[in-house]
Amino acid sequence: VTFNRNSAGVSGGGIADDRSHQTLENVSFLNNVAAENGGGMYTYEGYPTLSSVVFSENTSNFEGGGFYTAIGDAILENVNFSQNSGNTGGGMINKKGDISLTQVLFEGNTAFSGGGLHSYLGSASLVDVTFLGNDSLHSGGGLYTYQSYSDLQQVSFTNNTSQSLGG
Repeated sequence: VTFNRNSAGVSGGGIADDRSHQTLENVSFLNNVAAENGGGMYTYEGYPTLSSVVFSENTSNFEGGGFYTAIGDAILENVNFSQNSGNTGGGMINKKGDISLTQVLFEGNTAFSGGGLHSYLGSASLVDVTFLGNDSLHSGGGLYTYQSYSDLQQVSFTNNTSQSLGG
């Protein structure tokens, strides 16, 4: 399944998911746009499981260029975020939720804060995750966490940049 060149006046350029359980396998979100949150995918109080998913060249004006998740639990395995952009969390943002990421790549994403991933008031378990060449204008070129619990295992950061705090 491919979501390509879709747009939303508010959130969820490709998919908007509100309070549901979704399992997505072998899905691509390409060139989608959201005026506010979740250029590729938006989920609120949901429990998405994503496997073999690609988020590429999605854009949001506020949070989660590729993927926005808030107040829920998200499980991502074998997911790639590339060339996404947003104000906060170019690749992905986690707000007040619990996320588990395994074999995930964040490459070439951009944001004001959290070029690759931004985790805010939640928890993040990252295993075998790569942050490569992400950029932030302010904080966290690859990863930015704010009052979050993070468990990182086999995580690599290469060539990420930030104009201010944490490349």
